[in-house]
Amino acid sequence: ENILFHYNQGVDGFIVMDNLSTDDTVEIVRNLSFSIPIELHYQSEDTYNQSRWVTEMARLAATNHGADWVINNDADEFWIFPDFDLPGYLQGFSEDISSAVLKRHNAVLVRHNSWNGFAAHPCSSVLFERQSLNQIGSPLPGKCLHRASGGVVVQQGNHSINGVQGKEVHCDAAWILHFPYRRFDQYQAKIRLGGAAYARNIELDYSIGSTWR
Repeated sequence: ENILFHYNQGVDGFIVMDNLSTDDTVEIVRNLSFSIPIELHYQSEDTYNQSRWVTEMARLAATNHGADWVINNDADEFWIFPDFDLPGYLQGFSEDISSAVLKRHNAVLVRHNSWNGFAAHPCSSVLFERQSLNQIGSPLPGKCLHRASGGVVVQQGNHSINGVQGKEVHCDAAWILHFPYRRFDQYQAKIRLGGAAYARNIELDYSIGSTWR
């Protein structure tokens, strides 16, 4: 759903990283790659070193694929552009703008009969929070898309970048629908696995990833 959603808005190609998934992610991505330009990478480290991994992918988009702009996207985020037209949206930026920050809006959890609890899903959710909070009650930070660059550095969480010359703007014309909570058991697994991965990471400051830790 995520790849098709963005492809139909004008994203030309995708670099996907699989990090020790145990479901059908790899098979789904491989099948999609027969009709959509997708480059699949495998990451066997279990340290959630997201900044380094995503920086490598963002630079590959610039140097190997000739990208003009890069979206550093998570699988639970769906970016919506005016008239569902990403190229038209990007053409509106002047040359001195290097990145744009979009707000994220969490899907509202709705009681769902088949899951014995509350659930949200990209194919069924219609309610989203206008002002969203993260797991510890702080305002949910936005995410940025940026001009492609072989020298870009994407910060942990994909919330900001360095290494690209130009201005950063905050844009309300486009936004991100966010699905951090889908089912309770899924959420439990996400925090348990992510928190353990952060605990194994000896490169990052302990304050990074505090919401998962």
